Amino acid sequence: MTFWGRVVDGGGMRNRWAHLKLTRAWWLFSELHGRVDLWNATSAFRAPLRLAANRTTLEFLVPSQIHVPLDEWALLAGDAVHNARSALDALVWGFATANGREPGTPHRVSFPVTANRTAWRSAAKALDSVPAEVLERIEAVQPWNDNLPSDHASWLEVATRLDNDDKHRGAMVAMPVQESFDLDGMSVRLGEPTELGAFMHIFENGLDGSTTPGTPFARFSFGAVILEGSVLPETAVLPLAPGMTFRGSPVATMSLQQEMLSALTGICEWVETGEEPTSATILPESYDPDPSNFDSTPAEGTTSE
Repeated sequence: MTFWGRVVDGGGMRNRWAHLKLTRAWWLFSELHGRVDLWNATSAFRAPLRLAANRTTLEFLVPSQIHVPLDEWALLAGDAVHNARSALDALVWGFATANGREPGTPHRVSFPVTANRTAWRSAAKALDSVPAEVLERIEAVQPWNDNLPSDHASWLEVATRLDNDDKHRGAMVAMPVQESFDLDGMSVRLGEPTELGAFMHIFENGLDGSTTPGTPFARFSFGAVILEGSVLPETAVLPLAPGMTFRGSPVATMSLQQEMLSALTGICEWVETGEEPTSATILPESYDPDPSNFDSTPAEGTTSE
């Protein structure tokens, strides 16, 4: 069954409010992506293009004027993440107050996401009215139980961090859509393959409105050296996609909608029923394995139209 069907139909979830929160998160992400698609269709974003001196990468530069509606996108994305994260709190509240139970500190009842076992034991004290078997399931999905590599993260940790960050600032960036950028008028001759292969590297702040014009915000490689005599346009038309910053790297909101919401739904079902959820982790694709490989000096011997 698809994630959409699980959210609309409720899947195995019993807590109505948690289900409604996840459904609301889905709709908010869908509204965001609809607005982004409309903006891309009506507002062509052009970025100056530059070939690096080592002739292995094309750099997309921040234009002198940026009119990307980041604040509007940030509000929708933040509300979506908050509803998703709140679904977990609603789930715990339901257990804490079921069958006439009264938590000792109701204002502290939430779904804790902790960094280690010691922090978990402290947080669990506020869940004195939650059944023991439910507490065991919540503990089982804590990020420190996953033993993930340092460059991976559970979606539970991602949701919690993004929700907390959004309370203080809108950490929204615009990212180029790799499969869709237009280099009209380009005529490229490729030489020796490069060690890193083809990639699109998006810098930490992407297009967040704070970067000085002329600064690279993304780099692209065909996976080979671009030979002299190649013809490159002066600008590239780039459809943009929204992303939220986690651990210094942008995470596409499309991934948050499709993967994070699915993972959180699985966690809710696990806590309620004891059925194992599907593990879901991310590896930020914008990670630069070796920044020294990139030379920002413009190349010679390449013409522009």
